[in-house]
Amino acid sequence: MEGLSQEEENSNKRILELETASIELETRNEDLKKQKTSLEEELSVKSSLFSGIKNRFSGLQNNINQHKDILDANKAKIHQIQMQAQEMTFLENSILERMEQVYKTGKEEVQSRFKEDFNPDETSPEIELLKQKIESYGQVNLVAIEEFDELRQRFDFLTNQQSDLIKSKESLHEAILKINRTTRKMFLETFEKLVVEFKNYFRLLFGGGDAQLFLQDEQDVLESGIEIVCRPPGKKLQNVLLLSGGEKAMSAIALLFAIFKVKPSPFFVLDEIDAALDEANVDRFSRMLV
Repeated sequence: MEGLSQEEENSNKRILELETASIELETRNEDLKKQKTSLEEELSVKSSLFSGIKNRFSGLQNNINQHKDILDANKAKIHQIQMQAQEMTFLENSILERMEQVYKTGKEEVQSRFKEDFNPDETSPEIELLKQKIESYGQVNLVAIEEFDELRQRFDFLTNQQSDLIKSKESLHEAILKINRTTRKMFLETFEKLVVEFKNYFRLLFGGGDAQLFLQDEQDVLESGIEIVCRPPGKKLQNVLLLSGGEKAMSAIALLFAIFKVKPSPFFVLDEIDAALDEANVDRFSRMLV
């Protein structure tokens, strides 16, 4: 009895430990689910913000490229105009020198006579206009690249956090499955012993007959109900609820003693357990106690 009592105490402690661990795991699982939902929402918001900034950065980059192309084209045009101006100036000087040498005349005299002649200075307004266009483009926003790098680092951090949460969830799920498998195995082993002992005590109390215990849902034994079917001597097999009051009481006594046989207790009190029994059944119950 002392060994069995110690074994029962150890078993109860183990059951309490497993129940506490299961509750802690369920609480941890719920917390992780909430944290995961919060992080997924934050990730969604950051992803939307990142997409918007990325699109904005792409637009700015395209705008920069377009302005750069225009700037390069204008620079090339300015350079071409400057080269043309230099050529025209060189040509003008050459013509003026030739005119001075050949025709003995100067620039002012030629301009007074030929007002429609080409003047290189006429290109200056166009050059100034192109410079104003370049200045109107303003400064390029290079900070957008730094902002993009910061958002990318934040996105990588959140991605790693999400990966850690997924791994934690899988680990908790595996632990829960392991606990369920162990609990299911222990329950089935105890239930099989209980079926045998219940049948023995039923036959002992009724002097024959048969009794069975069935799981209502064998696929989910931890959540399944248990159906009690009894067949007193001379009667057909039927649910315990269909028996008479005395037969129900005797069946309940048989089940109670079968439970104590499978999982013994140091002592137990049976308060008016024979109240619903007649003399014959009280006599059988007394012999079973002896």
